[in-house]
Formats: sequence, C-alpha cells, structure tokens
Amino acid sequence: MPIKSEFRPAFERLRKQHGIIFTDAISPKEWPDNHRGIFEAIEKLKQFKYSTYATAEESEDSFDWKSKAKEHARKLSEKTKDCVSRNEATWRFACEPLVFSRLTSEIACKTCRKRVWRSEVEARLEGDSRAAAKLKKRQQNREPCRCPRNTRPNDEDERVGLNRLFIDRAEDKVIHPPDLAKQLPQEQRPDRVYGLRQTRNFEDLMFKEIGSGEFLGERLQQQPHPTVQGEALLFPFLVIEAKAGNAADDWSSISLQTAFPIYTYLNCQESLRSAASQGSKSATSSLVWFFMSRGEDWRLSLAYRKPRTGQLFLGNPRHTTEVVHVWNGCITSRDDALQLFLIVDYMSDWARDVYRSALLTDLRSLSPGDIDVATVFTDTDIYSSRDLLPSYDIETSHSGHHEMQTAFRDLDSRLGIIRHIAPIETRFLSLFITADNIQTFLLSMGTKIREYFLRRVLDQFHSYQTPCLLSSDQLNAMEEGWTGLSRPRAAFNIRRIKFYTIHLVSYFLSASWEQARELCVIAIAEDAFETLIAESKLRTKRGKARKPSFVIDGDNIQPGNSLTDYISKLRSARADQNLLACISRTTGYVDFGTNGISPWFKADDALTWELVENTYKFHKRGELEPELPFLRISKSYETQEIIQNGSDATTSDVSNVALVLNTVTRSRHYMEIFKFLTQERF
Repeated sequence: MPIKSEFRPAFERLRKQHGIIFTDAISPKEWPDNHRGIFEAIEKLKQFKYSTYATAEESEDSFDWKSKAKEHARKLSEKTKDCVSRNEATWRFACEPLVFSRLTSEIACKTCRKRVWRSEVEARLEGDSRAAAKLKKRQQNREPCRCPRNTRPNDEDERVGLNRLFIDRAEDKVIHPPDLAKQLPQEQRPDRVYGLRQTRNFEDLMFKEIGSGEFLGERLQQQPHPTVQGEALLFPFLVIEAKAGNAADDWSSISLQTAFPIYTYLNCQESLRSAASQGSKSATSSLVWFFMSRGEDWRLSLAYRKPRTGQLFLGNPRHTTEVVHVWNGCITSRDDALQLFLIVDYMSDWARDVYRSALLTDLRSLSPGDIDVATVFTDTDIYSSRDLLPSYDIETSHSGHHEMQTAFRDLDSRLGIIRHIAPIETRFLSLFITADNIQTFLLSMGTKIREYFLRRVLDQFHSYQTPCLLSSDQLNAMEEGWTGLSRPRAAFNIRRIKFYTIHLVSYFLSASWEQARELCVIAIAEDAFETLIAESKLRTKRGKARKPSFVIDGDNIQPGNSLTDYISKLRSARADQNLLACISRTTGYVDFGTNGISPWFKADDALTWELVENTYKFHKRGELEPELPFLRISKSYETQEIIQNGSDATTSDVSNVALVLNTVTRSRHYMEIFKFLTQERF
C-alpha cells in the first residue's frame, strides 16, 4: 500500500529515528560475517548466463532440473513482454506465481523420495559448528531422482506435492509493536509476505506452558501477521512489493513503504534470538529478503541488523537496520530471468535448511525439557535439521552407505540392477495410542472408515499372536533395539501405564532395489482400550470386543528373553540372512506361545503392517513426515559386516560385493535357504 503524500515526511523522519538505512551494493569486505555465505552465493548466481546454462555437457543427474530452470526463465521472459504497459495487478498475477513457485512446491520424488530439484548453490551455515558440518554432509549425500519419467506426475513443472513449510499473505495488515504502531500515521499492507507455516512442531513449542499459565509464544514479540481464522504465518522472512512499469512510484518510494514491515519482521526474529541467546545452539542471525519490482525491472535487497559504532546518543537505537541492494535485473532478458529464478531457488534452500531449522532450535532451547516426543520430529526431508535438536535423530545417514550404493546405481540398465549386499535400511513405525491422544487418533479418520479400521485392529489383538503388556520404557527399548536410536522418556503419567502390544517384522526390497526391514507396532494403553472398543460399535464383552484375555507381561519375563532382546537378535542377523529375507518378502512376529519362553519367529500375513503403514501414508503429506502424537517413526541406515565363511558356499557367494537382484528374486532356492528364520526357534 503506497504511502500517502502527506504522510511521507513523517515516515522519513521515523525511518531515520529507528535507524533504517537503505544502501546500494557494498564491497565484499563490508559483507556481514553472519551472512557472508549468502552474499557470496548471490554474487556467484549473478554470473550465470542463459546461453551457457544447462548445456549438453552437464551431467545427466543435474541436466533435468537445470533445463527446467532454464525453461521457467524463458516462460517468465515471454510473459513479461506481454505485460508491458499493463497495470500492477496484471504484472503480479503474471510473474509472482512463476518467480516464487519454488516456495510452494516440493523437492522430492513421491516414489523414491530423492531430489527432483536442488539449488544451483546450496545454503550453508557459517562457521565450523557441528550443525554446519552435518548440513554439509547431508547435502553431499543427497541423490537425484532416477525414476522413469512415465512414473512421475504428468505435470510440466514436476510438481510432486504441496510444500507445507511456508505460507504467504497478500496485502495483509502488518501488526507492529504497540509503541511503533502509535507513531506510524498509516497502516501498512505489503503486496505479499512469506513466512513459516505453523506446523505441529511450532504449535507445540510456542504453546508450551512455561509456568504461571504463560505460554512460550507470549514471551516473544507478537507475530506481525497473527490470525483469527485460517493458518498462522510465523516469523516472516520474505517481503515483496510490486508496481506497474508506468507507476509514479520510484524505487525510493517503494523502499520507504516497506521499511517498517522489514523492521518489524527483523525484530520479530530477533526477539526469539535474544530470548534464546544463552541456551541456543543456533549459529544464524536475523535476515529478511526484500524483492521489489517496477514492471519488468526487479531488485533484491537483504535486510539485517548491524550494531552501531561510535558514540550512542539518548534515544538512538543500539542497532541499525541495514537494507542492502544485492541484485537487479530486467526480466525481459533471459539472462536476468534465469538469475532471478536461481536466486529464489537459493533463498528457498536457505529457508528450508538454515532459517527454519535455526528457529526451531531456538524455540527448543527456551522450552521446558518435558516436550512430547511428537514435537521433536522435523517436518521435511531436511534431516540435517535433526542434528540441531536434542539427541533424538529419526534418521542417521552414513556416507559409506551412500557412496557404496551410488557406484552400483551407475550400472543400472534394462538388463539388470546391481546392489551391494551390505547397506540396509531399518525402519520403525508404531501406532502409540493413549487415553490422552485417542480422540485425536479417532478424529483423524473419517466416520465411514473408523469402525472398520478399529475392528481390524481388534482382530489383530485376538489373532494367533499373543499380545505383550509393555511399559512405555519397554516400547522405547524395543525401538532402540531395532533401529539403534533412542527416544526421550515419556512423561511420568505415561510411564506408569502398560500397553497392549502386537508387532510385525517385514523384510522387502524398496522401489530402488535397496534392502529394507521394518518393525510395525500397535501399542494401545490399558486405559484407552475400552474407548477403542466402544468406538468400534461392537457389542462389548462379546467376541473380540474385549481386552485380550491372555497376554505376556513384559515385567515377568526373565532378562535376556524379552521381546526387545529378540528384536535385537533379528537386527543383528547376518547380511546373507537379511538379504534372503528381503528377497522373499518375509513377514512375521516373535511368538512367545502360551508359556512365554522359547519363542519362535512365526510367519504371518501383513495385516498389522497394513494397518500401521496405511495410517502413516494417510497422514503423510508429500515429503512431510506426520507430526501426530499417536504415530512414532524412526529409521536408520546401516552397513552390515560381511562374514566370509568358506564352508558355506551360499554365504560366500552372496557376501561378495554385489548381486543381480532382478535375477535373484526369481530363485526359489533362496527362499528354501531362509526357512530357518521363519520356522526354527531362536
């Protein structure tokens, strides 16, 4: 919203009082240390030219997404030429959806979960912190999607889903802090602003009670774009102001009308940084990206806070707000259109990998230690962000695993596929239902499917498998015994409760022919079981509408003979045993029988797996992992030790470097060899 002419002197005066300074390009020696990597990245991206970008000399892995970026630049340039002499709305509707599309689209293939896009220059964390090293390692381990084109969505933009990390508002009023709002003679509504979506992570942390009925979010500056209806926009990091090419507003006017939104957005970020300054492990500083345009002419500035130097006078702020011009271009030029796309790609990468992760880290440093485990999962494939959190990582990726398989993927052809035997992915997936979360669980399903689903769950608790009665600590131990990853202890009231528990272990080959094994668990708290029965609409106390009549109490099992112990033994099986199980798609459970001793690994159908897996898939949106209190998810990657055994020809054969899997899967011989796992005692 333009500033009225009569208010312009007041805005100029207030801008100077609050230390907001608009600066032309600065030299590299003046770049702020905390944002030097961003300035360097933009300088590098300014060198790219349309004619030499995405040429035939590019590697096959990068050519696909580079050629798409080039095609977007061509489209933008052509659209721009059609908008000459048009009004502001025409320019905005024609250009903004295309320019900022990366903020609303996913980056991972929904089939293989590997990258369909990555930034030409990837964001980095400054310094040599552990988080910076982990992010760099994660970026090095990222792999491009190699799925056949006909298996991917028939969409020219390769949109494989909606990115639900970011949210935007158009012409929404900025809520300034009360003292500032009283001084400003006119309200402000930027053309568009982007911030973070209030996912479950943010909601749980910001509405965490920290004493005396006060919530963590109340300790921070009010969000500039609060909401009564719809989804909240948190911690804005991008503001866009657009004008028609023939508009009367010059660059100075556009800058002035956006000065205080930028100022408030930075202070909103800074309120969290300051509050978390002692306990924070975050290595980033506040930053706002500012794009402004007049028709086909675009400019980008970066806004950050800078400590004042020299003598401080009463009333002057201790920091200035520097808004530095870093790029400009005319997007009728394909060179400039390409640079604009690549810069927005980089900004999206930064917002995902650096900015959002750092804010979550700061929030956790302020939050009491007793946080529901559901809040410690990240929302994306940005596994590096998990290294910024407390000790619980839901995925650990080993570079050896990555490098080992990459060499063999290069040999993929229509004639066959070769994979190394050593790498294997281990997954844990659990329905974890308590009296506190069962209503959330029930409401997550439509009424039509709810009764059917619950009856199938009850079927499993009254099937051949004898349920175990386990504590939350024992469930945590079972997860750790399977994946090697530890989970924080539950709250005390949860630790006192026992859970009726059934499980299923399944082995299979993934869509990319990688070995995978998965432990699926359904755990229902004793005090939630009656509610589940009632919601199934079965006649209570009859048939399967009752609690299991016979269970194995985990507390009464001798040390070394618990379910966790035998799950751990399955995890430590030899590499050839795991391979044969994956090839034959073995599914089964540890059966204690009626005496609770001498358990068997019994083959079973996959119904338990289907119930848990379908719940997980139903709540998974694109690449985002579900953040629900009744779902527990973790996974790890391991490189198995290959044991050479000269007396066992089969083991020796499969222990060598690789196997042609699409040939092996047709061999009944391997299924016979693996009978020991499905029919023999441990």
